[in-house]
Amino acid sequence: MPKKYSRLPYKLVIRGQIYHLKISTVVNGQRIFIRESTHTADRKEAEQYAAKRFAQVVENAEYRTNPNKLKDFTIDQAFGLYWEEIGKDHANADDTFNKISNLTKYFNPQLKLSQITVDDIAAFVKAKRNEGRKVSTINRYLAMLSAIINLCKKRRVNTPDINVREFMRPEPFENIKYFDDWEVIDKIVANAAEHFKPIILFSVYSGCRISNVLNLKWSDIHGSTYFILVKDKTCKGGRMVAKQLYPPLVEILKSVPKCSEYIFTYKGEHIKRVNKAWNRALERAGVPHETLHTLRHTHGTWFYSKTHDIKAVQKSLNHKYSKTTEKYAHLVDAVVYDEYMSVFGDKKESATIN
Repeated sequence: MPKKYSRLPYKLVIRGQIYHLKISTVVNGQRIFIRESTHTADRKEAEQYAAKRFAQVVENAEYRTNPNKLKDFTIDQAFGLYWEEIGKDHANADDTFNKISNLTKYFNPQLKLSQITVDDIAAFVKAKRNEGRKVSTINRYLAMLSAIINLCKKRRVNTPDINVREFMRPEPFENIKYFDDWEVIDKIVANAAEHFKPIILFSVYSGCRISNVLNLKWSDIHGSTYFILVKDKTCKGGRMVAKQLYPPLVEILKSVPKCSEYIFTYKGEHIKRVNKAWNRALERAGVPHETLHTLRHTHGTWFYSKTHDIKAVQKSLNHKYSKTTEKYAHLVDAVVYDEYMSVFGDKKESATIN
């Protein structure tokens, strides 16, 4: 009887009890030869593995040999690509991860990225508005989705023909919220959990973002200086900034036990989030709800109200551009009032026209 030959470009060979796969084929003039284990002793499972693996090998080979070939990614794969190549290196990687996680709640992770439609984006924006999200918050999500799509384009992934940024709306002038005085801060601290008190005070005195405060390590302290990582699109992973350890900050650090590589801990464990602790402290203190970021705004506002030096505030808040800091000039009215009164306050001494 003549020997039968398989016409399949791959075959299964059993070695011991495990099936192994051999692939030998040509794709766009390129010879592909692969030998590998299927990791199973079951013939049916091995055949399923072989068929799936062969299709994968051919697809990858076509992509390598054909410059016009695009990969098809699911939304989950696209989000994963962005996280691995860009997101995890952000200065505030936790915030980026949370945004990506939130996006997956509105877009089917198994849907092809190329199948996202204008209606899908519009529905997402509508859902966020119905949740009461601010325009600025929605814009941040849209900017991230746009960045994910743009990265996929660079990686030759099939993407939808949509300009996500067209859904972004102009943001209203930001009304800076801050605490009026130390009496309010002291009341919040008095009603906060013990491990949370130094975090609140360090945030006010330093002007650092809460993520920078929580991620501070003892190794970041060098004499009278400490280092933090701040957001900067021009630097992968952010920009390292040196800040002065002023006396109030030194006193706070002296009060914190050294039981971890991280400065701020609870029962020896790194504190990663404090939103619940913050909300409880505000509730107990009888203070109207504000976000943790209000502590940073408070630092900037108080600093400017005493110095009227926008450059000093910019440096203290680690703003790369002075335009970002100019929103704290909302206190300029107090300066204008004093100067106005010096000119027009006394009718008898006011200037007259000759």
